[in-house]
Amino acid sequence: MQGERLDGSAQGAAAARGEVFDLEWPQQHRRWIAMVDDTPTGGVYWLGHRTDAGDRAALVGTTLRPDALDGPLGKLMNLVEPVGTMPDRSRVGAAVRQYLSEQNPADWPRVRWTVRDATVDAAVLHFAGAWLAVSDQVAGGHLVTIGTGFSPEGLRFAASSGEEYGVDFTAPLTVTQLHRLPVWQLPQPEKAHADLQRFLA
Repeated sequence: MQGERLDGSAQGAAAARGEVFDLEWPQQHRRWIAMVDDTPTGGVYWLGHRTDAGDRAALVGTTLRPDALDGPLGKLMNLVEPVGTMPDRSRVGAAVRQYLSEQNPADWPRVRWTVRDATVDAAVLHFAGAWLAVSDQVAGGHLVTIGTGFSPEGLRFAASSGEEYGVDFTAPLTVTQLHRLPVWQLPQPEKAHADLQRFLA
């Protein structure tokens, strides 16, 4: 996934409001703060995970806004976009986001997650070999996960203080602090998936 951690005009990242949940990934892998979205309710920290081989990856965010799917849909699009320059990228991206935004989350299939030892349901949208899942059953927020290379069923999440990322999620971060943290890219496919191909015509 390409892109900056912060908006180009931002001077830093706001502290998270409420708890930040993270995916429990037992195997050795890379983890990093992929980006921070500045929202009226505080910073939304998107936590990246990927295997060294890039065959499995995820992006996890905890947001207080139940209607804020535009951002996650854009992140899903970034994950399924093939490596290299896609023809008419802006038009295709707009068409895909429009299509995805028209999918009613109430109609998405459900999976079960464990969040801090409690079982919750999450609605899942599958597209182009990846998926976007949202649970509105997390106390004080909505848990959003975007993944590829593995099933969204049966995932486990725990609250994170930020220590494993070298930060404190309850305190603001400066641009300088963010730039000192490790960063990797989420994997991208070598060619367009069939779901995406139909928007390229």
